[in-house]
Amino acid sequence: FTSGNTNHMIANCELLIVKYSSTAFVGLILGKEVHSYFDIEELKKLLPLQNNGTSAERIARVGMRLMESDPEPANEEGFIKSLLSRLKSYKNSFKAT
Repeated sequence: FTSGNTNHMIANCELLIVKYSSTAFVGLILGKEVHSYFDIEELKKLLPLQNNGTSAERIARVGMRLMESDPEPANEEGFIKSLLSRLKSYKNSFKAT
């Protein structure tokens, strides 16, 4: 196919072949056999948590905690370091319950 809805094409394929594309994630989530220049085992580790539609709530909860925590540092580098530190402390919020 040269045009159309990529997700529909992936859903209806038996085998997905991509060079470097985020569509590899779609194929993996849908249980398709995927061939790519990406390391497939690494992609599987990076797949989003499937949790029956509660992702938005989980993301919002973490976002609210981050906004309620320490005030913003004065510069971008400090902000990024602070944010990464806070995200690490909230990593348990991302685990399935």
